[in-house]
Amino acid sequence: MVAVAGEIVSTIEEIKVDHRMKGLEIYVYRDRSQAILERLKNLKNAGLLGGALVIFVLFFFLRNVRSALIITAAIPISVLCTFGLMFLLRKVAGSQVTLNIISLTGLMLAIGMLVDPAVVVLENIFRHKQEKNLDLREAAISGSKEVSIAVIAATATTICVFVPLVFLSKSRMGIFMHDFGISICSALVSSLFVALTLIPLFASRFLKLSDPSAAVRGNNNTIGKPKSSLIKYLTVYYIKLIELTLRFRWITLVVTILIVVLAYYLFGKLEKEVVRQGIYREVHLQVDAPRSYGIDDTKMLFERIEYILRERKDELEIETVSDNFDRSGGYLEIYFIRQEEAKKPVSVLENEIKSLFPVIPGVKYRKMFRRGNDGREINIEIKGRNINTLTRLADDIKGRLAAVPDLSDVETNLEKGKDEIVVSVDRDKAKRYGLTSERIAFGIAGSLGSRAVSKFKIEDKEIDISLQLKEEDRQRLDQLENLESENIEKEGVVLGRVVDFERRRGPAAIERKDRKPIVIITAQYNKRGLKSIRDGIVAKMADFNLPAGYEWNLGEEFRRFEREEAETRFGLMLAIILIYLIMASLFESYIHPLTILLTIPFAFTGVAIVFYVLDMPLDSVSRLGLLLLCGLVVNNAIVLIDYVNRLRRGGMDRHSAIVKGGRDRLRPILITSFTTILGLLPMVLPLFLPLLYGPLEGRGRIWAPVGLVVISGLITSTILTLVIMPTIYSLMDDVGRWMKKVFAFV
Repeated sequence: MVAVAGEIVSTIEEIKVDHRMKGLEIYVYRDRSQAILERLKNLKNAGLLGGALVIFVLFFFLRNVRSALIITAAIPISVLCTFGLMFLLRKVAGSQVTLNIISLTGLMLAIGMLVDPAVVVLENIFRHKQEKNLDLREAAISGSKEVSIAVIAATATTICVFVPLVFLSKSRMGIFMHDFGISICSALVSSLFVALTLIPLFASRFLKLSDPSAAVRGNNNTIGKPKSSLIKYLTVYYIKLIELTLRFRWITLVVTILIVVLAYYLFGKLEKEVVRQGIYREVHLQVDAPRSYGIDDTKMLFERIEYILRERKDELEIETVSDNFDRSGGYLEIYFIRQEEAKKPVSVLENEIKSLFPVIPGVKYRKMFRRGNDGREINIEIKGRNINTLTRLADDIKGRLAAVPDLSDVETNLEKGKDEIVVSVDRDKAKRYGLTSERIAFGIAGSLGSRAVSKFKIEDKEIDISLQLKEEDRQRLDQLENLESENIEKEGVVLGRVVDFERRRGPAAIERKDRKPIVIITAQYNKRGLKSIRDGIVAKMADFNLPAGYEWNLGEEFRRFEREEAETRFGLMLAIILIYLIMASLFESYIHPLTILLTIPFAFTGVAIVFYVLDMPLDSVSRLGLLLLCGLVVNNAIVLIDYVNRLRRGGMDRHSAIVKGGRDRLRPILITSFTTILGLLPMVLPLFLPLLYGPLEGRGRIWAPVGLVVISGLITSTILTLVIMPTIYSLMDDVGRWMKKVFAFV
């Protein structure tokens, strides 16, 4: 797309300088290739900022420049491997993945995850070096081998959450997220490859310990330099906290249950929504003129509106304005300056523009919804046999919807059409005057229409001959009433004697469903989510009795919302099942994977609290973040419990293994969590710092909540995994022992 758009723009520039096109003005209203280039720029900036934050975190925890630089090197190498893998998927596997908006967003999300496997591998290499006094080569081999299965399993659990998208490939969400999943999975596979190959190599060649003998004597598992005082005190207090939770296991269990219940309760309170944020900085407004207006009046109205907008062009950040109108009204297309130069969001500018429009009796201004813009519109369908009955029912339902909180501009498709004249023939009078309905209809159509009555032949083509009244003779309704129609006796009969003319606004279109006419009632909503709007509408319509043969249904927006909710539930359930199967094969146990799965409600608790406090709805893209979160949050628990199991297999008792496992895995868990969180900060910060980053709009506004979902869930799951997971592990281990005794007895 970028190459094609570039060629088109260059061709337009050539046309502009062509002397034959002098006086021709060409404007490019929308160039989607700019969004891709902007995303590439954002990816570079996010990578640089995220990389800088990752280096800071690594140095803070590892206290060694070489260690931090080696792990930081995993970021650019993994990104290059990701691009190479995506290229191979296109050339070898026939994949259609490209570097588009969706795939680049996936790479932005993956920036902070690229170092996670490398951190676990490098930390374990140094622990082997310092505790067992091995040389760097042997430590690199044994250390990477020990955690390789856990790292592979952790990566596999993250990758497997995108498998449900294969089953949803024909749905809107599946098609939309195909490239997103491929880019993240490619990045994770690349980071795993780098962690298990290059990181051990770099560690064996370039790392140095400040005083290995001292580290062995003190049984210190630091990397290179001693721990900072903060990490030292944090480790000491963390061990005391583990001892405390293990001593009061049942109290810890009650706290865990309360946390899960809280997560369930808050999720029920969250607003649910579909993605409605606008992509482009533009507004489309419909202007309805009164019936008394002629074409000149409408033209003067639009010229007045354009003058107001031109006078405040800089203040309103307007780049250009386009309009189209006829006698009954028209629409305005207002395009704003680019987001990098903007100071106000489109929603604020839209309200300011509406406040400037002249207040004229009979003139209405309303927003038009188009694909790619911020459209928050719902509709209800009424279906039945008779259109007149549907019209009466629609008026009643309009009143009910107007009483639903947050709904505004309630109208039907019967009101959105243009003015029309309904001709009703009095058959008895027409018969007395020697006229038929067919003759009257053809007479009116011939006078007002532009249908060709004959053709004029010339050498190479035919030209239509149209016959109709002069424009000045067909402007008013009284002129139509005074038209004469010839009867069977060749006498002229004034139409007003046999025909009634009624002027009214017709429907925008004649719509049918299941061979029955339908009336569509639309309304706009602003703050509340679709879930609350749906519940409010259902409550208002609960006591509404329809005649036999008539029914009402929620419109397409609600059906789409319900489909996406069902797809999300299916994706989450399938992802959890796949994660359980992977962990069951890793631990060779049915109990310990259930322990690890508790980290998912831990993460959802953080998401629910943050979105509830910020009063943000969970839209379909944010729910994709929940899917990604399921695969991420189990990684810390996998690394912790796998190490505890290794210690127990080495002969250590359960309590000591849990305490030592928590102590040794505290730092790598904190590092991987912080690197992922800080890697996502460039995506989320514009939500909270609009003064620094400017108004958050477009695709950045769509994807920022995904980063917020991952960050909020990862923070709570990391804390609760470190604090509560050791106790839950011991309790579930007791349950496993009890079940073995029961089944052995049976």
